Amino acid sequence: MTKFFSKIAMVVAILVGATACTSWLEVDESQSRYISLGTLDPITHTIKGDFNEVLYITEIGINTSESEIMNSTGRVCFNYSVLKRNYDEKGSINIRLNEFYPLVIDEIRPLAIMSDEERELLGTTPVYPTQASISGGFVNLQLAHVDTGDKDVTFEFELVYDDTEGGSTDNTIVFDIRHKGEKVNKQPSDSGSYSYQWASFEFSDELLEKYGNKSAYELLVVFRYKWWNNAGEVVDNVAQLSTSPYSDTTF
Repeated sequence: MTKFFSKIAMVVAILVGATACTSWLEVDESQSRYISLGTLDPITHTIKGDFNEVLYITEIGINTSESEIMNSTGRVCFNYSVLKRNYDEKGSINIRLNEFYPLVIDEIRPLAIMSDEERELLGTTPVYPTQASISGGFVNLQLAHVDTGDKDVTFEFELVYDDTEGGSTDNTIVFDIRHKGEKVNKQPSDSGSYSYQWASFEFSDELLEKYGNKSAYELLVVFRYKWWNNAGEVVDNVAQLSTSPYSDTTF
């Protein structure tokens, strides 16, 4: 794994209220709980984390079950508690899996090769990146969007890499977060009408080859998205990935 895409932590913003993922942290104050992303393997009862750690599920919390684990596979957002660190096996940890849910996975689409028709079909519904990270070769986004309460409403999210002139450069990656939500045409007055969803978007070999060997301090990552302003108008917004000086980016 290249050093930039192996591990970068970032937070864009927090919109309204507690999120579905971080609210798990408040379930039990007597024991530390952690939120992470990785790949669940029900056969080996393990989760491989984005930073190459192997988490062995030796206990199951009350908010999940053995049947849920056995019927799931692939990329997940999960809440866990550390039970034991196996120092004889580097990166091996025994955990209690408190809760998890599958992540929506999609590819990052390059803008330059899209036809005019494909560009017209890109969603323009407002969406807000409340949290984001880059790890394991994925861009991971927690997205806030309007929940109309209508079960027939569909929500589609895309991450588009702007490789056109005036977009990304050798030292800057520009992404457009696109959301297509039918029947969503106005900002709700109640913040409780917002929903949150995690999604992972996979880097292509082309992106890894172009940017993968750069450190977090050599590369700027920008997200463009549409959201409402104080006047209730949908406007263009920009969020910048910020890295911590304490993050390990030397992989």
